[in-house]
Amino acid sequence: MAHESALVIVSNQVIGEAYVTAHLYNGMSLERVRARLVEILTGGVVEPQNGQPVLDALNVTTGGPGQFDRLIADGYAQSGMDTLTLDQAMARRPNARLI
Repeated sequence: MAHESALVIVSNQVIGEAYVTAHLYNGMSLERVRARLVEILTGGVVEPQNGQPVLDALNVTTGGPGQFDRLIADGYAQSGMDTLTLDQAMARRPNARLI
């Protein structure tokens, strides 16, 4: 019987949870977590549901909102919606508004 390979598509929420879990519970540095996630998401078996913008967000290492916030904003942007936030750094992102 032939074995077919499968592509796994993961949402921003799954990527964000993996980011937090690897850092907080497994003690990985944020830099290492970002590098591993990018490696996994570009390895050909697992892909981000929202494509390249997710990889772009993971590759940002300085300034602005945190990685999880970037993933949240990307999720809304992919749906054509604005992100409403109380965070001034987050509000500087495209399609984000301070409330």
